[in-house]
Amino acid sequence: MKFEGKVAIVTGAGQGIGRGIALKLAQKGASLVIADLNPETANVVAGEIKELGRQSIAIQTDVVSSTSVNQMVKQVLDNFGTVDILVNNAGYVAPKMTPFFNETEEYWDKVIAVCLKGVILCSRAVVDTMMGKFSRPLNTLSASALNSALSDRSPVATR
Repeated sequence: MKFEGKVAIVTGAGQGIGRGIALKLAQKGASLVIADLNPETANVVAGEIKELGRQSIAIQTDVVSSTSVNQMVKQVLDNFGTVDILVNNAGYVAPKMTPFFNETEEYWDKVIAVCLKGVILCSRAVVDTMMGKFSRPLNTLSASALNSALSDRSPVATR
């Protein structure tokens, strides 16, 4: 298996694209860390991965908090000893589709915090562990990058 013996962190893996990425990595042999703000959904996904016969832990993580991110990485290193793969998937989008020029400043602050600062904090927290392994962080993009409508483009703007 391609990822046998590898340890992967996937942020925002409690649902959606992150969940799918985590499950696929597990199917390919990786051990998974489900780093998500919602501990309930993270635990469900970690359970699904364990049912595949792979190791998995769920860690409640707020990617906009360096303290939370650093604690998550410490827990990963304590449990697995290394990090081989980081998938920066956590994101934030509007609860309803709104033209991007109608979004509030507070909304944009949240998007930039999660989708940009979160990527920086997570990548910075694992860089020393990943150096020399031919490993690189992977940053996901929104599928809305492929659509030219004026609806919510905020995640695209930050990645």
